Amino acid sequence: MATFDQVSDYTVVTNGNRTITFTDATTGTVLVSQTSLYQINGIYTSIGYQSASGPALLVLQDSNHTSTAQGAIRFAKVAAGAASSVDVYVTSPGASLSGMAATFTGVTLGNSGQLYKVFASGTYEVRETASGSKTPLIDQQITLGGGTSTTILDNGTNAFLMLNDK
Repeated sequence: MATFDQVSDYTVVTNGNRTITFTDATTGTVLVSQTSLYQINGIYTSIGYQSASGPALLVLQDSNHTSTAQGAIRFAKVAAGAASSVDVYVTSPGASLSGMAATFTGVTLGNSGQLYKVFASGTYEVRETASGSKTPLIDQQITLGGGTSTTILDNGTNAFLMLNDK
């Protein structure tokens, strides 16, 4: 069991249609329940979040990046925040955003936007802006290890939540 803004360990389930349910830890009330097809040898991350119409669930298929010299990053927006659509820049620390194209573009609530993007292992500055803007709403440095896959979440705080994917 995990509380808000925390993660739990992976759970092994057999392939097929499986239902993921998030409940209120205090009352046991079901907040959201969703049935999805889980494929053989697939690894998934399920993220509960608050949409405009109530609790919702985002299910993402993980990728296992095996190169020891590189790591992979994906981004998901799971909180309403200051902008309804965001761009995300992954740059070397201190790099100017002027003239730079966003790494992830137009990501909206409940969407991961795009698949993983691959980078050399190292330290990066990750900045989220309102779509079309260069003014950071969130600005955070991360270290990306070789052979890793990471999901960066905008969870409605002023810092990203980092998930180490399997």
